Amino acid sequence: MILNIRHSALPVYDLEGAICFYTDLLGMTVYKRDRLTEEQVTGLLNIKGTALEWVKLKASEDDKTFIELYYFEDDNFREMYFRSRALDSKHIALTVASAEEVYERLAQIEIINILKKPQKDAEGKHKLFFVRDYDGNLLELVEVLK
Repeated sequence: MILNIRHSALPVYDLEGAICFYTDLLGMTVYKRDRLTEEQVTGLLNIKGTALEWVKLKASEDDKTFIELYYFEDDNFREMYFRSRALDSKHIALTVASAEEVYERLAQIEIINILKKPQKDAEGKHKLFFVRDYDGNLLELVEVLK
C-alpha cells in the first residue's frame, strides 16, 4: 500500500530559472542537488543520450514531500522533449497560505502564465488558481478556507 507521496518530478528547460521560480517566487528551499551520468539516466529512466541534473525542493523544514526539477543536459534531447510535449492538464497541486497573496505576487511578473484569478471551488472549501511555470508545467495553487 502507498504510505505517502514522496515527490513529483518536473522537467525544466532552464534549471537556474526554475530554481528561482520555485524558491524566490513560491518560497520553497533547495534540499539537495545532484547529477546523473548518461549511463545512470539510461539505467534508471531508459532514456538514452543525455545526462541529467536534478534539484530536490521542499516547502518547509518538516515537509517530507518534494518537487524534483529534472534538467536534461543534452541540448538536442531537451529541445526535442519540449517541442514534442503537448500542454495538457497533468499538474501538481501545492497548498498555499493565501491564494490571493500568491496570485498578486505572480501577477506582477508578465511572463508567468496565470490561467485565471483565484476562485472558490464548488464546495466553497478551497480558493484556487492554476499557473504555468517557466517551462509550461501546470501548477494548482490551493488555499484551504476555514
